Amino acid sequence: MTQTILGANGAIGIELAKELTKYSTEIKLVSRNPKKVNPTDILFPSDLTQKENVFKSIEGSSIVYVLLVFHTKQRFGNKIGYLLCNQLLMLV
Repeated sequence: MTQTILGANGAIGIELAKELTKYSTEIKLVSRNPKKVNPTDILFPSDLTQKENVFKSIEGSSIVYVLLVFHTKQRFGNKIGYLLCNQLLMLV
């Protein structure tokens, strides 16, 4: 059962990855430049501002944790954040 963390490089993502090892060894860390937290982590580099990358990054996942922040100063930050959340909710 693969558990995927989108936005895994942040403080919350790192702590979540540590905690999840109590329940699974199949943890996929997704960010632009993911770094291993646990020895068995699966790293998946991806630009999550691109919708198609989001879908590729969650393929085969049983559980997805969305820890993404889009700042309003980012180009199209609010629009991308809304569209991404909307697409993820449609998968449920």
